[in-house]
Amino acid sequence: MYDWLHIYVISVAFNYDFFFLLMFPSKNEDASILTNMGDFVHSWVYRKSHKQPANIIGDVSLADHDHVKCDGAVSLKIATIISVYLMCFVHGCVAQVESFKMLCDVMEMLTNLKCDALGRITPELLRDTINAHLKAFQKAYKGLGWRPKDHWAYHLWYMFKKCGCLLGLLVTERRHKIVK
Repeated sequence: MYDWLHIYVISVAFNYDFFFLLMFPSKNEDASILTNMGDFVHSWVYRKSHKQPANIIGDVSLADHDHVKCDGAVSLKIATIISVYLMCFVHGCVAQVESFKMLCDVMEMLTNLKCDALGRITPELLRDTINAHLKAFQKAYKGLGWRPKDHWAYHLWYMFKKCGCLLGLLVTERRHKIVK
């Protein structure tokens, strides 16, 4: 539960940050933005080795849930596409959009750690990126949705500095789903 996937991708940072982001346009802007975002995400063509992700945006019930329900693989597939949509079409909710874009920066950096052969990602860069996202999340949502894993996220950079790598247990999570 302390690996970067369980802190950022599986039922935590992505799921809550995205849920709160969906709450703000539904209250402050035209509610059709949610439908349009779902259509935008699912209009992309994914690699043949990846199946088309489920329409998690269409399945969100803002009244009945406290976070978006999707697995880690889907989160990693659609996060950048959602970020592109937000930059192109959403003009309100500036702090919320900025928080989500910074979340995508952290997720991309964590995903690329294992293949960073040139060593461009330093522990200090990881620390600064995580800290920037956490500050943006607090600015956007105040105390809403703050969880212990948000604190644990700040310790990832030190684990990376100490061990030289970070483990992501996505394979374990997939096996866990089979057992369920």
